[in-house]
Amino acid sequence: MVASRVGAGKKQDVEEKWEEIGFHKPLGQFWWNYLLTIIMALASLIFTSVLIPNFILPFPETFGYYSVATAFFTLLFTILNNGTSDVVTRYISEHAVDNPRKTLEYIRFFIWFQMITGLVQVTGIALFSLYLMPDNLSYMKWVFIIYSTIQFPGMLTVYQGCLNGFQRFDKSNMLQIFQTALIQPLVLIGCVLVFKNLGAMYPGYGEMMGSLIGYVIGNYLDDFITFSISAKMFAPVLKKIGYSLRDTLIPRVSMDVVKNALFFGTKMMVTGMLYQLVHFFVNIMIINWVPQYGTILGIYGIAKSICDITLMQLP
Repeated sequence: MVASRVGAGKKQDVEEKWEEIGFHKPLGQFWWNYLLTIIMALASLIFTSVLIPNFILPFPETFGYYSVATAFFTLLFTILNNGTSDVVTRYISEHAVDNPRKTLEYIRFFIWFQMITGLVQVTGIALFSLYLMPDNLSYMKWVFIIYSTIQFPGMLTVYQGCLNGFQRFDKSNMLQIFQTALIQPLVLIGCVLVFKNLGAMYPGYGEMMGSLIGYVIGNYLDDFITFSISAKMFAPVLKKIGYSLRDTLIPRVSMDVVKNALFFGTKMMVTGMLYQLVHFFVNIMIINWVPQYGTILGIYGIAKSICDITLMQLP
């Protein structure tokens, strides 16, 4: 009994010292990120260079077609998201200590803004894919529709962003390593293998198209798992300021928060929109002018991902 009280007291003392302003936070973050970066590099090297091409996904076109889909919609997603992901970190960091109520409102704004605009995006992309898709992209119809679902509910990264806003980089970085080195690879492997076998059963689709659909779905499903873990990690942080996860889902936000979030988000969105605009038109031209662009892009992507591991910057 006495020992447990002493241990609890020491733990509370450590947490109080951690909250003090000082160099210990960035220094601790550096060494923690250093270890995680090395682990992620090794896991990524094994996954990319050994497991994927030899046992899981021997079709480089899968990565190429997925890259085509992401490039096609990045500009649209950037505009409609309106930079709100930066709003979470920006304003939560500002109000986390002195005004927890305001912090909660910014979290609510992000959640509901993403859910509403995400529903509009998914509906619009589905209608475009079904009725207005160009003939040279007809093979990508269902890939576009499935890929667009990542925008709904669209707020699956909210609690991870909140951890950064509250400067809980220990939890945020641990979540990142879990997602990159464990959750995402396992989910992708499972989805790809299942849908590759389903594609083999239906020659009209084939193994490659089945693998592509499984790859797209896997990239969507792993976000839900990460969201659940981030919610569990963020709940104790939120409890310290007197709120629960349920409070973040209540659609009640002041007009002042809406104005600040939209104004700041728009400024952040405009800064990155020019690059995305140029990138969009370049991809449209390449898709129309380069035969088998998906295959070329897939092979290039695999080689680049392996080379990038050696160029990974340490914190």
